[in-house]
Amino acid sequence: MFTGPASLLRKLSLGIYGGVLHSYRLCLNRERSMETLSQ
Repeated sequence: MFTGPASLLRKLSLGIYGGVLHSYRLCLNRERSMETLSQ
């Protein structure tokens, strides 16, 4: 019965988690590139 909302919620949370992870990785890469540029 509750497979619909549950799977939707899991997809949503996974999407948010993936987005946060992606932006975090982008920030790390930006900081790393800044360090190499400053050197």
